[in-house]
Amino acid sequence: MRQFFRGLLAAAFAGGLFAGAAMPALAQDDKDKGEDTAVPTVDGLRLLGTWYAGNKGRNSDTVIMLHGYGSNATKGEWQSLAKALAAEGFSVLTFDFRGHNRSGTAKAISSPKDFCNLNKFTFNKLSGETLDPNRLTSLNYKKFSGNYFPYLVNDIAAARRFCDQRNDNGECNTGRLYIIAEKEMCSLALLWMGTEFFRQAIYPQQGGVGNPARHEGSRDLVGAVWLSFRRQQTVDAAVNRLVNQPNIARGEINAEQTLREKIGMAFVYSDEDKTSAQVSRGWLNQFRVRPDAKEDKELGKYLIEVKGAKSSTGIELLSPKLGVEKQIIEFMKATRKKNVAGVDNQPRNTNSKEPEIVDLTTYFGYPK
Repeated sequence: MRQFFRGLLAAAFAGGLFAGAAMPALAQDDKDKGEDTAVPTVDGLRLLGTWYAGNKGRNSDTVIMLHGYGSNATKGEWQSLAKALAAEGFSVLTFDFRGHNRSGTAKAISSPKDFCNLNKFTFNKLSGETLDPNRLTSLNYKKFSGNYFPYLVNDIAAARRFCDQRNDNGECNTGRLYIIAEKEMCSLALLWMGTEFFRQAIYPQQGGVGNPARHEGSRDLVGAVWLSFRRQQTVDAAVNRLVNQPNIARGEINAEQTLREKIGMAFVYSDEDKTSAQVSRGWLNQFRVRPDAKEDKELGKYLIEVKGAKSSTGIELLSPKLGVEKQIIEFMKATRKKNVAGVDNQPRNTNSKEPEIVDLTTYFGYPK
C-alpha cells in the first residue's frame, strides 16, 4: 500500500511541482467575480464574503480561505486563486473575519443585541467595543484583546456551516473540505480542526427520519495549505495538545493519527523567511517526517520553499511571477486523487439544528 501511494503521488507531482520554479499564472475569467454573500455567525454577525461555485455541482470539493489577521479577503491574489480553483471543480468561500474590512462595518452587525449578550457570548467582552446594542455600529480588530483571538474559531465554524448549507443545496460537497490560510490564521485553523473532532457533522432530519447523527466533523477534512505559517501564543497550547495527545478525539478517531496520516498539508514559505521555515519544519517533525526530508508523499506532507520571493509572506506568495498558485492547485488535485480522507456528498441537514458556540472550554481549557 505504501508503494501504491508513493507511485500515485510521484506521478501527480512529476515535473518538479515542489521545486519552486516559476510557472505561468493560470488564465482567469475576469467576468466571473463570484457571488457576494454573507456568512451568519452564532453571535449575531454577518461576515461578508464571496462564494465561487465549482463546475461539478454537488461533487465540487469545498475550499475555505482564511486571510491573515489584520488583512482581508478582497486582495486580488485571494480572488485569483478562488477563480482558478473553481475552474478546476472546487467550490470556494472567501470572507473577511469579524472586525476586518467589510466585516467591520455596520452591514456586518445583523443583531447588535445578540453580540452584546454577555450572558450567552461572554467572550465578546474581549472585543474592545462598547457593548451597548444601541451604540454598536462597527467592529475593529485593532481594539480586540489578544485573548479574543481564539474565539475567532466561531467565524471559521460559521463559514463551515455556510458551506454545509450550500452542500444541502447541491452546490458543493463538504464531505471533502480544504483550508487555505495565511500567517496567524494557520494556527487558528488548526485549533478549529481540533474542535471538528467533537462536532456533530450530520444532523438527523427533523422528525427523526433519515441519516443518523454523525459526529467527528474531522472525517471531512482532506487537506490544508499553510501560507507562511505563524504560531500564535494564545492558541499554541491547545494546538500542541491536539497533536500530542492521541486520546483527545472521540470514539475510534485518533486526533494525532488523523492529522498525521489523513490530512494532506503543504507548508508554503519564501526561501528567505526563516521564521516560517523553522515553524514548518517543526510541524513536519511532529508529523514524523524524516528530519532530512522536505516531503513525505505517503503522509501527504510537503514543504514548498518559494525561490525569488524575497520578503514576501502569506498571500503575497501568490504573485503571478512566482507560480505558487499552480503549485497549490496541483497539490490539492493530487491530495483529492489520493483519496484517503473525506466522504461522498450527503445531506448535512443544517436547517434541523441551530448554530452553536464552538466549545473551547471542555477540550482546550479556555474560560467561558
